[in-house]
Amino acid sequence: MINYTQHIERVCIDICQKVPQFKHIDPTRIAYSAAYSRKNARFRRIAVMVGCKPKPGSLADQLGIKAQRLKTPSKKIASYMMRIYFPWFFKESFEQKIDTLIHELWHIGVKFDGALRENGSHYDGFQDDVDSLIDDYLGNAPNWDLLDWFDKKIDRDDVWGWRYPIPKATNLDKILGEEYIHRKRYVECSLVKINL
Repeated sequence: MINYTQHIERVCIDICQKVPQFKHIDPTRIAYSAAYSRKNARFRRIAVMVGCKPKPGSLADQLGIKAQRLKTPSKKIASYMMRIYFPWFFKESFEQKIDTLIHELWHIGVKFDGALRENGSHYDGFQDDVDSLIDDYLGNAPNWDLLDWFDKKIDRDDVWGWRYPIPKATNLDKILGEEYIHRKRYVECSLVKINL
């Protein structure tokens, strides 16, 4: 059995240890989740970083809405969730996989408080910045045993991954002033087979 999301976590740990611009990130407090892209989608989504805190000034922030907290397999409370979309991520080249992971890690706010970076992502020169981070990583003695794994032939029938439900609001009863669905404060992942 191959836990693909666990392997992605190990690569992200290595990236954060080797790239100085990611020293503020604790990659063990990111929930790595397998997801599926719709086959008939207009755009191929490969991965997305989700902050576990409402964007400052958003309606959810103004209303004080709190979402369920995510527990990682090591029982840490996650500040972020990286959703990896299959089969597209699996089909990417080695270079594209590294680009995707560094791109998603870049979205994490510099305070590592569950918020995403405020200035968006696709500004002029963004890809140049990502390319520079890739060069920093690959030039700083990355763990090639981890990275070589991305190029290996994998038995498609034996690929598994962690999967998290989308966190739901937990305090709507207080906000709406009436009886509302009571939800657990924490959600955990389950190990699921990934169909490629």
